[in-house]
Amino acid sequence: MGLTTQEKELADKLARFLKTRSPIAKAIQRVRAGMWQSYLFGGVLRDIFRPDPLVPGVRDVDFVINDEDFNRFHWHLRAFVVSRNRFGGLRLRIGRVPVDAWSLKQTWAFRQGFVAVRSFRSLTETTFLNIDGIVADISYARRGSPEVYARGYLAAFKNNVLDIELRENPFPSLVAVKALRAMYRYKLGINRPLADYISWVLENVGFEKFESEQRRHYGRALVSGERLSLLAASLQRYLRYSSDEVYSPFAQKDLPGFDRIFLSKRVALNNRYNYAD
Repeated sequence: MGLTTQEKELADKLARFLKTRSPIAKAIQRVRAGMWQSYLFGGVLRDIFRPDPLVPGVRDVDFVINDEDFNRFHWHLRAFVVSRNRFGGLRLRIGRVPVDAWSLKQTWAFRQGFVAVRSFRSLTETTFLNIDGIVADISYARRGSPEVYARGYLAAFKNNVLDIELRENPFPSLVAVKALRAMYRYKLGINRPLADYISWVLENVGFEKFESEQRRHYGRALVSGERLSLLAASLQRYLRYSSDEVYSPFAQKDLPGFDRIFLSKRVALNNRYNYAD
């Protein structure tokens, strides 16, 4: 399947970004410098293409390396390795930028058999959210023209709806937290399956643990206290009584202040790295 015009435009934007003096761009260039197949994956691409106007940066950079190249990649970048991550991959620090790297078949959904590995593009099928369905081949051989595959990501913004790409995942609280943040940050609706998933997590994990997960990942609770209670009640009413396919909190009068969570200039998340220092 060929690339769409929008994907080619994203690839051009990524190529321009990689030429900047951003510490993120420098870290990516350092990782791709070897003669191995390397793929940029996850939220870093979303943040490059749609940077947060208040917090312009990323928490970390996720790399996937071809299986046959991973040991060579590890050896060449061994000076930057600080630990193993929780999935058996590597945690590196390049300058001030934390980098996670793992081999293609180490991807959790591949190892568990939920998604078949056909090519690096299959990575887009392993994400929980459609908005994270984006991967770029930035191997050294493609240094002048990265290839971006972004069907899920583009669909999310075309339809203005967050959807579940792959429901199975090892960290339900974390993906629910990320879904809420994406909903408020990009002002997207969520479809019924995702609304049901978030409601299920809130009911089974509890508000206190859900708030703790936000603090652990983002350094603060983005939705907490009364607002979290209002959200949980609103989700339950939607699931029980509404026939709408999409849930959006922004037009609902009983959720005061939610649209201001990410407009407040006081928002400052931990471990963020500016694009153009």
